[in-house]
Amino acid sequence: SLPSSQARTLALVSRASMPRERTPRRMAMNPKVEALAARLRTVLDDYEASRRQDAAAREQELAAARAARAELLQELAAFGRAVGHLQVDAHADRLGFTWGSQRLAFVPVGEGDALRVVIGSLAGPDDSEAEEPGSPVRIYRRGEVWVLAVAHDGVEDSEPLFEQGLLHLLIEGLGMPIPRPPPKPQPPLDDLVPPKS
Repeated sequence: SLPSSQARTLALVSRASMPRERTPRRMAMNPKVEALAARLRTVLDDYEASRRQDAAAREQELAAARAARAELLQELAAFGRAVGHLQVDAHADRLGFTWGSQRLAFVPVGEGDALRVVIGSLAGPDDSEAEEPGSPVRIYRRGEVWVLAVAHDGVEDSEPLFEQGLLHLLIEGLGMPIPRPPPKPQPPLDDLVPPKS
């Protein structure tokens, strides 16, 4: 064991040999340069804050669009089950209707609300191929209305999804028969018989 005076000396020497953290010295700046730096810092702080706000707003828009798309898929799945003759394959982010040997698949496109519709036989391409660009049938929101859009030779025809667009998808995509229009209500018999005088 070292005598206490030698131990103290050794401790002082080892502390002195350790590198010290240096605090940066602030150099004196020309007041004009310092004012310019302050203005630029303020502009850049505002710019970064604006970018963060824009990114947050964009993420909120995308989250709302994804929620709307999920709600649409749930509504379409409920519709398919209500029809009763469709096999409905519902997943968290996609949906499929099968009737006979034909299939309609609703597959998400991008981060927003759009869906691509894949139409084909069971022996044809699987739903994952719908993620490739080029499918001419898609569904998206225009304002608060869901729209079915079909591209033909670079021209897009669109119509509201509910109910005409969905009916076209089922007839054209699944080969379902065209439903008869609902019967016109008949007037009551009392209206057909002339009153007695």
